[in-house]
Amino acid sequence: MAKKASETVDKPEQKLQEMWKEQDVLPWREMERFLRVQYFTFVRKYSLTDAEAARKLGLAPPNYYRMCKELGLK
Repeated sequence: MAKKASETVDKPEQKLQEMWKEQDVLPWREMERFLRVQYFTFVRKYSLTDAEAARKLGLAPPNYYRMCKELGLK
């Protein structure tokens, strides 16, 4: 079962350390989602507006909002 974005966002360093320490191999989809959540959170933090964040990510605003919703960030 997929974890909520807030669970992934709160402790990314811990998740990565656990993964590397245990030499745990995550399925690609899970790792891709983890990286997307982290990167979207990073870009949003350093953007004044959602429109600016969408521009920085190279996404049209409707696609940006859809992706945020899928990742549980909105």
